[in-house]
This record gives sequence, C-alpha cells and structure tokens, in this order.
Amino acid sequence: LLALGGGLLACSTAVFHYGHGLSWLDAVYFTVTTMTTVGYGDISLKDATPGVKVYGIFLMLASAGLLAATLGVLTDALI
Repeated sequence: LLALGGGLLACSTAVFHYGHGLSWLDAVYFTVTTMTTVGYGDISLKDATPGVKVYGIFLMLASAGLLAATLGVLTDALI
C-alpha cells in the first residue's frame, strides 16, 4: 500500500506540474491535499484542461480506495 500510495503521489505530482502548470511544490501540495481529502480549495481544477480534470477525478477515487484499504489493513492488524 505504501508503494502504491507513493507511486500515485509521484505520478500525480508530475501530472499537475506539467498538465496544470503548477510549480513542483504546489503540485505536491495539491496532490497531498487531494489524496488526504482535505481539499483546502486554494488550488482547484476549475480552469484545467479536460484531461487534467479527468485525472483529478481518478486521483480522488483512487485515493479514497487507498485510504479505505489502508484503514482496513490497520483495523485487521489491531483486531
């Protein structure tokens, strides 16, 4: 799960850096806020290209699944 999450973080950072024109730091920040479902709203995909918006949707759904799997593994280990 750590490798999957790290790969998703790295790939998404690159997508938002090159596809949405964010600096590397802003791309990491936006990816982490999206993956953790915090979503501060200071960076959004409102004006992004359709491809980047579709990728953003994928990231939100994949992150929700990854979070659920992580919590499932942790719960299983505790119980």
